[in-house]
Amino acid sequence: MEKKRRARINVSLEQLKSLLEKHYSHQIRKRKLEKADILELSVKYMKSLQNSLQGRREALKGLEWEDGTGTCGIRAVDTTKPETEGMVGEQSSGKGGQ
Repeated sequence: MEKKRRARINVSLEQLKSLLEKHYSHQIRKRKLEKADILELSVKYMKSLQNSLQGRREALKGLEWEDGTGTCGIRAVDTTKPETEGMVGEQSSGKGGQ
């Protein structure tokens, strides 16, 4: 039973090592990575993915409509009208002679 558990751990560590070598090839020299190295690099990579995802979420929040619907990512601007009038998707406040 213990032998099978160790074998599963080792197979998973080899898979992680293979994935990490592709991503960190410039940092990983031709030395043998120890199990602790593989785990540390895995944590580092997962944190970088998490930070990247968080940054993308924050960037997408800035693209939502002011009413919070998020139905359209980008506002179109009608360049034929003055800046204060030409925002497509914005409701007129009733000011400015409209």
